[in-house]
Amino acid sequence: MTLMTSALSACPLPDWEPQENVNLPLLVDERLAQPPPDLLTQVCAGDSVTLDISNAVDDPQGDRVFVFWYVNYIEGQSVPISASDVEEFTFVPCQTLNSREGLNEIEVFMMDRPPVAFNPDGARQVSEDGDLRRMYWMIPVGEGCCSLPVGAQ
Repeated sequence: MTLMTSALSACPLPDWEPQENVNLPLLVDERLAQPPPDLLTQVCAGDSVTLDISNAVDDPQGDRVFVFWYVNYIEGQSVPISASDVEEFTFVPCQTLNSREGLNEIEVFMMDRPPVAFNPDGARQVSEDGDLRRMYWMIPVGEGCCSLPVGAQ
């Protein structure tokens, strides 16, 4: 037993300490989003799709997660933020601002620090030392759907 104790005490222990004030990245698992980004079908007037990231994103340090949703964002144009600070977003074809017939891109930006600005372009960028994640869905709206009365397909 003495020999074993001697051998163990001769092994060097790692000389490191956890760094303080280091921001850990957000934990994002797209498979836990509802519906998952790759499982959507065509929708029409009167339909709605609720996108939910509440189980898909977490901050390991318990930081506030800033959330910004966009529909059909085009950089440099005055496309407003569709929703913010909510983990669920309901897309209603032909009624949600910026929705259109054809393919609609719904994006969510998640960050653990405030954005560089609380405007459409600035909320797509995180302030220094923050972590930013993006998830998106492509939702097709059938041709002619927006001219139909709600509920008719």
